[in-house]
Amino acid sequence: GGGSGASYSTPPRRYGGTMKLPDIDTIKTAEQARELSSDWQDWQADHALSDSELAEYEYYFVDLAKKFDLYAEFNENGTI
Repeated sequence: GGGSGASYSTPPRRYGGTMKLPDIDTIKTAEQARELSSDWQDWQADHALSDSELAEYEYYFVDLAKKFDLYAEFNENGTI
């Protein structure tokens, strides 16, 4: 009987908060854009953001994706 014995713990989600994002003009390479996208995904996974907060980040990352022709990639990986 019993379960698999595996125990998973989920860290508590923080409500709100902001991740300071650099001005898009300071991002010089597609690799920097990808790294920032990955960092943001890790950060937002621990935060319960409102729809309006998510929309602000989405606008930022859409603009960043357009700058480096990463729209399809960012859309596929869930950044936008």
